[in-house]
Amino acid sequence: MKVALMLLISFLYANIYCQIDNDSIIYWEKNILKWTDFKGEIPDSIGYQVALSFIEFKTNAHWEQGMPEYQIFAVFNKYKSWSTDTSVAILEHEQLHFDISELYARKIRKAMFELREKADTCVNDYMRALTILVKECNETNEKYDTETAHGIYKKKQKEWDKKIAKRLYELKHYKVNYSKYSTK
Repeated sequence: MKVALMLLISFLYANIYCQIDNDSIIYWEKNILKWTDFKGEIPDSIGYQVALSFIEFKTNAHWEQGMPEYQIFAVFNKYKSWSTDTSVAILEHEQLHFDISELYARKIRKAMFELREKADTCVNDYMRALTILVKECNETNEKYDTETAHGIYKKKQKEWDKKIAKRLYELKHYKVNYSKYSTK
């Protein structure tokens, strides 16, 4: 059962990805991204896009005192992220995508904590919570891009900045100390 849990977490979802090479990732921190972090190759066909932040969840699962224990981190992949525009506004827009992912990492940590508090040992319950929140994260990022027109609508961008900052603050108890994991 323990091996099955780790395999499920590691392989079931493409958007929940364990990155081994820490040199290629940046753990979340408020206002950490710089344009020099966008080291990915720009695709031949990018359409209207001027930047892409490849943000994922790094996970670690193990058993602790007979209960599943999860570590969830929001990370930025330098070598899969790219940009053709180095304006401050676009960088701030991309940073908020990173902030949204951290918000959902905190929501996932909260959900895992609540399941552990109930002494829930059913791996499917953890996976169900994880699946719902990852889907919600993706939908929130899409809504963010739509409502701000990828950062073009400044008023909407400011609204999103405030909304995500407020939600991050509300879940401050589920923040982790990324500095002990980061190589940056």
